[in-house]
Amino acid sequence: MKFGSFAKAMVVVLLVAVAAWWFLPEQSTIQIKYHTQEITTGKIESTVNSSGSISPVVTVDVGSELSGLISQLNVDFNDIVTSGQVIARIDDRTVQSKLRQSEADLASSRAYLVQLQAGLSRAQTEAKLAEREYQRNRELRDKKLVSDSVLDISETSYQLAKVSIETAKAAILVGEARVKQSMSSLEQAKLDLDRTFIRSPVDGVVIDRQVDKGQAVSASLSAPTLFSIAQDLVMMQIETDVDEADIGRIKQGQGVKFTVDAYPERKFTGTVTQVRKSATVTSNVVTYKVIIGLENKELLLLPEYDSQRGYCFRATRQRAAREQLRPTLYPRRSISQ
Repeated sequence: MKFGSFAKAMVVVLLVAVAAWWFLPEQSTIQIKYHTQEITTGKIESTVNSSGSISPVVTVDVGSELSGLISQLNVDFNDIVTSGQVIARIDDRTVQSKLRQSEADLASSRAYLVQLQAGLSRAQTEAKLAEREYQRNRELRDKKLVSDSVLDISETSYQLAKVSIETAKAAILVGEARVKQSMSSLEQAKLDLDRTFIRSPVDGVVIDRQVDKGQAVSASLSAPTLFSIAQDLVMMQIETDVDEADIGRIKQGQGVKFTVDAYPERKFTGTVTQVRKSATVTSNVVTYKVIIGLENKELLLLPEYDSQRGYCFRATRQRAAREQLRPTLYPRRSISQ
């Protein structure tokens, strides 16, 4: 009897233990960890992102005003040139021929002028002779020693002699004009000869060359570009387009941070030098041109080449539009879920 009561009590205890294990909440074994970070003070920047091409401040395209074959090529890519240096030469045989022809034409014009001047002297001499003849016949006619017809002939000869003088003077004016024209042609030929020397207009670096030795150059309507010379690769600039929604926050003199694909881990700096007022509308998007000046002292930044046959660096620009004076900076995680 006692054993049966004990067995029933054990069953009840076991059932209570199972029920407690089933219904009571399980105690969590996950340990909560807290991350701490110091609250600091610093600057809060509002940035505007944009992109643009790096280029020299001054790039000069050197062309040719004459047509012909490139007979000499004295510089190549990346060569340093000085102002007035001969960087190429156009075949001058045709120009030399025109120069000799112009010299011959000038000599012929001067000889012709001398001939006309001699003709004037002859006409003046003949006029003096005709005048004396006319005076003599008039005196003789007063004495009734010659007829009226003789006097008329001498007077006519005298008048024709004076006309010959005026004609000779007019011919001399034409001859002088011909000499001037020949001199002008000669000067043009000398100028064309000088233009066969392609000279650098500025001190700089050759960043582009579009001709080779023996290549024909045609200067029909406009001067073809032979070389592109960057005057200074230290002082560079970025031309970037900024959306109309952000242009109001950009002011001249603000700082700029940008990166290039060649050095993705390095940040370069610059300054906004110009905010142009002229707008550009593309697909109903209005943008404004912003010029950013920068110093390329290490010559790491290269100018862009023609997009059809080269590459260009792209620069991303960040500008601080507003700065608070030493605000308190809280970690992002502390205010985010």
